[in-house]
Amino acid sequence: MRNFTARIIAPILMVTGFRFSKTWRVEDSGVKPWIFRHILNTTRANQIAEGY
Repeated sequence: MRNFTARIIAPILMVTGFRFSKTWRVEDSGVKPWIFRHILNTTRANQIAEGY
């Protein structure tokens, strides 16, 4: 599921130039790490947007 949502988000990242920062995966609490753990693989989304 996380990789599927990364593929959906990647084209938006390509157009806007936005990239997810490291805080999305390393913070201990809050919304960003919850989204990273349960909904979106932000690292993979960045890779797809960069063309890898």
